[in-house]
Amino acid sequence: MKSGTSLFNKTISLNLLKRCWPIWTCWLAVLIFALPLNIYSGLSQSMYWDAWHMPADLWVEQTVLNSACFFAKASFVVSIIAVMAMFSFLYNARTCNMMCSLPVKRETLFVTAWLTGIVPLLAADIITALITMAAFPGTVSPALAFRWLGIVAMGNIGFYGFGTFCAMLTGSLFILPLVYAVLGLTAAIAETSVVCILSGLVFGSVFNGGKLLIFSPIIYLADNLHAIVRSHNDDLGMIFYDKVELSGTGYLFWFFIAGLIFSVLALLLFRKRRMETASDTVSIPVLKPIFKYCMAFGCAIVLPVVLYQIFLQGVLRGTALAVVFAVLMIAGAFIGYFAAKMLVSKSVRVFRGDWKGFTIVAAVCLAFVITAECDLTGYERRLPDLSEVEQVEYSLMNYSPLKERQNIEAVYDLHSSIIGNKKHHEASDQAYYVIMRYIMKDGSDFARYYRIAAPETENFAEGSDVVRAHDIENSLEACLWRYTPAVPVTAENIYDASVYNEPKYDKYGNYIEGDVRHPEIAMQMVLTAEEAEALYNECILPDIKAGRMCDPWFEYLKGEDLYAGVSISIQLISVPTDGETDFYDHMSHDGVYISLPESATLTLARLAELSASR
Repeated sequence: MKSGTSLFNKTISLNLLKRCWPIWTCWLAVLIFALPLNIYSGLSQSMYWDAWHMPADLWVEQTVLNSACFFAKASFVVSIIAVMAMFSFLYNARTCNMMCSLPVKRETLFVTAWLTGIVPLLAADIITALITMAAFPGTVSPALAFRWLGIVAMGNIGFYGFGTFCAMLTGSLFILPLVYAVLGLTAAIAETSVVCILSGLVFGSVFNGGKLLIFSPIIYLADNLHAIVRSHNDDLGMIFYDKVELSGTGYLFWFFIAGLIFSVLALLLFRKRRMETASDTVSIPVLKPIFKYCMAFGCAIVLPVVLYQIFLQGVLRGTALAVVFAVLMIAGAFIGYFAAKMLVSKSVRVFRGDWKGFTIVAAVCLAFVITAECDLTGYERRLPDLSEVEQVEYSLMNYSPLKERQNIEAVYDLHSSIIGNKKHHEASDQAYYVIMRYIMKDGSDFARYYRIAAPETENFAEGSDVVRAHDIENSLEACLWRYTPAVPVTAENIYDASVYNEPKYDKYGNYIEGDVRHPEIAMQMVLTAEEAEALYNECILPDIKAGRMCDPWFEYLKGEDLYAGVSISIQLISVPTDGETDFYDHMSHDGVYISLPESATLTLARLAELSASR
């Protein structure tokens, strides 16, 4: 007779604990070694924190919270081990039949196994927190210890609940960790793979990944769950630490809630589970065809990406790359589909059966490649409404935001020309990269990223795409933005200004003594704040406005070295002077860094004068 009242069976729980106690003992030992012993080691050796002028209590807080973040992520591993231990009876026909013959309800069996797995993990967390508080009274406050406990416990329950759900999907103990890992990583891997394929097939594509990262908890937590020490620098450059801030805890809380929901779903699946599916790869019959399709599509997008990154990146482009992608995707679909059939049927004799499923997957893959390569969606040919463009963020060799109408129109015309010359640009072995991001009047944006053919000696013709791209980058607006810092160039804001007259080197990299482009300029010169302010406002800015400060990299590519070999560095710092604004939070840094071309005649002449006056 089945028990009709209790949801927990003490005898079953003790039996599970007796067989699996080393798991939680190891977890407790790792926690104690990593937290209280680490704190004791750090406090006894001040080199860990005193050398950085960090207060001991702040160092302890950082150490405790970093430990919490680490063990919340480590729950990804320990939780699935605990799940495998607690629900191992599901994966062997003999033990499964024995457990199901006991006079207990399925709900009781599930809840007993679930609690027996998670409670010792949480108990180890609690013991570690209490030991840490007791070992460092006054240093580790109860509030800090409970913050550590809450973060680690949420990680434990989130991953344990997800692992329990995965345990209900398979009848194989070997397959369970693979299902757990694959489902935990699927969103991130699938998105990254699709973005990589589209980036290779769609000309000018800008596809930003990371939007599905929230569905891959271990990757999201690894990237976002951190304890960050906020610091500031004083006017002498000394670092001072203010407080520790946690990031990613909001996501961790919702993942903890998701873990509880996954546990309830696992209970519902367990109640309907057919126990004769022990040792089956997929324990739920309706999921078997879904498993084959998921394996087929997964391998179809991962295989070409892996081979592309290792062997094909930069080798193939255009139609040739599309053909290779199509072949590799179909090959990946073949491997994934029939490997899944082997796992489900437990036989290698799967090729004489139904090929309909594989044919469907292959057709979808082929349609995907054709759609992307032939631009059936119109993505490659699409242009923004020029009348609605407010600004263009443009980059060839340097980034520049362009607001003047003639420059916006020049970028738009270049954009249209690049689209029209797609085949030429794709066929080129050497290339430069142009980024253009249109900011529209309604706040939306329209971005493209193009690989354009690099110029060769015979292709510097006026009006070619690469020449037009270079001209836009050297427009007056772009040059002014490049060399106009956010901090005003005034004597009171300049804290360092230096001039370097670079020597020439031989083919072996050895300095040729005395051989410089401008011997009248000192090899190295430190300018006063007043000299630097005058140099910038009276020489550099006029050279820019006269078009004499552009970047002559085309001429450099032709073999005509038109760089003067002289560089200028002006370091700026701006601090609040009202006596009320926070000094450190509102302090601004910036600078001007210029490699002078030969055409910057005013600036070079002033540097010669300054050198002569030394």
